[in-house]
Amino acid sequence: DLLNALRDRLPAEVIKLGTKVTGVTPGADNAVVTFADGSTQTFDVVIGADGIHSPTRTALFGPEHPTFSGLVSYRSVVDRNKLSIPNLDAFTKWWGPTSDLQIVTFPLNRGSETFVFATTSQPDWTAESWTMPGDVNELRRAYRNFHPEARALLDACTETMKSALYVRDPLPQWTYGRATLLGDAAHPMWPIGSNGASQGVLDCRALVDALEAHADVREALE
Repeated sequence: DLLNALRDRLPAEVIKLGTKVTGVTPGADNAVVTFADGSTQTFDVVIGADGIHSPTRTALFGPEHPTFSGLVSYRSVVDRNKLSIPNLDAFTKWWGPTSDLQIVTFPLNRGSETFVFATTSQPDWTAESWTMPGDVNELRRAYRNFHPEARALLDACTETMKSALYVRDPLPQWTYGRATLLGDAAHPMWPIGSNGASQGVLDCRALVDALEAHADVREALE
C-alpha cells in the first residue's frame, strides 16, 4: 500500500527498474551513481534509502562489521479468516520464560491479515536475509509451551521467513557531500515494534524539511 501511494504521486518515467546500484561517488556539486551494467548517471543529490545491506552506505563509508546477537526471528502473515482468537485488532506481545523468547502480532492490510513476528535464541543460525524461507514446523516447536491462543496463531501459519538478528554500531554521520542515507541504510534497528519502518517515515519528513529550509543542498543534508 505504501509503495503504491508513493508511486501514484510520481510520473511513471522517473521510476527506473532493473538498475541495480553498485557504487556512489559524491562530489562538491553532484553525485555519480554507478550501476551493475557499468553505466553511470549524475544527480544533484543521491539519497540511499536502500535498506540494511545498503550499497550506498558501503560506497560512502566502507564495509560494516555487524555483531550477531544469537537470536533469530520468524515472520509470517496469516489470513484473519483462519483465526478465531481474541485481540486480533490489537498489538499483542506474548513473553516466554526468558526475554529472548517472544511472539508479537498485529493487524495488517486494514485488519484482513495478521502479522506474526517471533524471536528465539539460536546461536548456530547466522544467515541474515529478509527473504530466506524457514521451517514452519520448527517455528511451532520453538513455542510449543506457549499459551493455546499463541499456538493457534502459529498453527495457522502456512509458511515463514527466518533471519538472524545482528547489532550494528551507529554511524558517526549519514551524509558525504551530496549523498546521504535514509532509513535502515542510515540507522538499522532490530525489527521490534516496526522501529525501522516508522523511523524511515520520520526520516523522510525531516529530510524534506531540511531541503525546504536550505537553498544549498549540502547545507540541507548536513
